[in-house]
Amino acid sequence: MKSQHAKVAREVALMGMQKGNLTCTRFQIDGGRPAPPLDFIDRQIRKFVFKDFFPVNEERIMGWTSMDNVLDTEFEKTHYMLGDYLLMGLRMDRRSVPPALIKIRILAEEQKLVAKNKGRKLTKDQRESIREAVRMELMENASPIPTIHEVCWSMSTGNVLFTSLADKQVQEFQTFFRDCFELNLLPHTPWTDKDIKKNNKILPEEESANVTVIGREFLTWLWFKSAERNGTILVPEIGDIGISFLRRLVLAAGEGEYAESVICQGRHSDLKEGMEALRQGKKVSEARIRLARNTEEWEFTLKADTFQFQSIALPVKSNPDEEDQDNGGRMLERIYLIETVFQTMDQLFTHFLEMRNSGRWKKETIRMANWVSPSTN
Repeated sequence: MKSQHAKVAREVALMGMQKGNLTCTRFQIDGGRPAPPLDFIDRQIRKFVFKDFFPVNEERIMGWTSMDNVLDTEFEKTHYMLGDYLLMGLRMDRRSVPPALIKIRILAEEQKLVAKNKGRKLTKDQRESIREAVRMELMENASPIPTIHEVCWSMSTGNVLFTSLADKQVQEFQTFFRDCFELNLLPHTPWTDKDIKKNNKILPEEESANVTVIGREFLTWLWFKSAERNGTILVPEIGDIGISFLRRLVLAAGEGEYAESVICQGRHSDLKEGMEALRQGKKVSEARIRLARNTEEWEFTLKADTFQFQSIALPVKSNPDEEDQDNGGRMLERIYLIETVFQTMDQLFTHFLEMRNSGRWKKETIRMANWVSPSTN
C-alpha cells in the first residue's frame, strides 16, 4: 500500500518538466545576481516547505515539495539539486466559497437577527460582524483545491522556469520566490535579454516602451519566412532552422477595448482570412509553430506580446511510457531540449532584430508586401 501511495503521489507531480507537454513562464534573476550559497538555499527551502495546515483566515497556502513526489516535503528520496539545476515542486492549495453562497448566508443571518431584535434595523457594525462570521465559517469548512507547479532554476545562468502562465499564480510565485531566497524574478523575453543588450542588438529607443509591436512584428515576419525556402531560415553561425505554422493563428490590431482579432484554425495556416487580416494591418499575436533544428523537432504555441511558450511538445527520444532507470539522465535530457527551443527562438528573434535595424530591412519589407498582395496568393 505504501508503494502504491508513492506511485500515485509521483503521478500527481508528473507535469511538463518531467513528462508530456510543457507550458511555462521564463524568468531571470534581477540584476544577474549569482546564486546564493547552497547551505542558505537548503535552509530556506526547508523553511518554506509545504505545511498541510490551513490558518482560519487564510485563503491560500503554498510551499516547496519534491518534484518527484508531491507528498515528500522532507526530500528524503529525491534531492532537489541535479547538476546545475534546482528542481522542485511548488504546491498551492486554495480554498474559496462561491460569492452567491456567501450572499445568501449573509441575508439569512441578517433576517434572523432582525427577527430577534423585533424588526429593528441593523447597524453597520452588526452587518460587518455577520459578513465576517459567515465568511469565516464557510471558508473553514471549504475543501482546499491543490495545484502543483514545477520550478527549474539554473544556478549558473540565473534563468528560472515556472510551469504556469496564469497571471495570479505567476505573481504569487514571484512573491514567494523573493520571500524564500531574497531574490527578485523578472519576466524573461529576448528584448530584455542581457546578452542582446550587451551586443547592442536592441530596439530603437522610440519603440522600446512598446514591446507588443516588436513581438507581433517578429511573429508576422516569421510567418512570412516560413513561406520562403520551403520553410527554412538561414541564421548566421547556426545554420538552417525549419519553421512551419500549424493549425492555429491569431492576428490582432490594437490593445485593450480597441483590440480587434481574427482567429484562423485548421490544417492550412495560409488561410485567406489570415492574409486578408494582414492586408488590413493586423499582425500575428499568437501561433502554433513547428520548429526543426538538426534532426529534432518541437511544436509549441508562441504568444507574441509576452514571448510565452504554451504546450511545448518535445522531440521524442525514447518510448515515453518506458520506465527509465536513470531518472537524472532523462531529466537532464529534457531540460536540454527545453532550453534548446528557447535558445533557438531567441536566436531567431535576434536575427530578425539585426535585419530590422539594418539596410536589408527595406528589401525585406518589399518582399513581405508582395507576399501579402492578393495577386501573389
